[in-house]
Amino acid sequence: MSVSSDIQQLYVAFFNRPADPLGLDYWTIQANKSGGVAAVANAFSASAEYKAVFGNLNTGDTINLIYQNLFGRNAEAAGLTFWGKAIDNGLPLSTVAQQIAAGAQNADLVAVQNKVTYATAFTAAVDTAPEILGYSGDAANAVAKAALLSVTTAASLTTATAAIDATIV
Repeated sequence: MSVSSDIQQLYVAFFNRPADPLGLDYWTIQANKSGGVAAVANAFSASAEYKAVFGNLNTGDTINLIYQNLFGRNAEAAGLTFWGKAIDNGLPLSTVAQQIAAGAQNADLVAVQNKVTYATAFTAAVDTAPEILGYSGDAANAVAKAALLSVTTAASLTTATAAIDATIV
């Protein structure tokens, strides 16, 4: 994957939304300066947006939400136990989110790839000044999150991608 795809994957894992164009550009520059996306993941896990979503969740609910964001499903018991122990043993949540995504297999791998593909197409479609300015804040994020939530399979990716222009109003 490219740095921008890795960052899109972080947006999906942490925020369940496509990157905004300015944010993607900024974080791509930061990742290139720091030598990778780990610093971006750390910054995401310390952000106000992250704290608003995850701040009041316990470890199990946090892991489950990352699974929901990436794969469109709840975590299985083995995943909750494994990642919960990893967090209890000091593995930062930013690393956990990256490793959950990196370990995806079968239908989960397809889901995260389709979500990143959709997020990339969505960000690319936000290409006029009014669209760039309009894709900010909770209301715009809610629309993008709802569209991304439906994407897991190839068919749902096709349907959601066909509706991007209508989603970006």
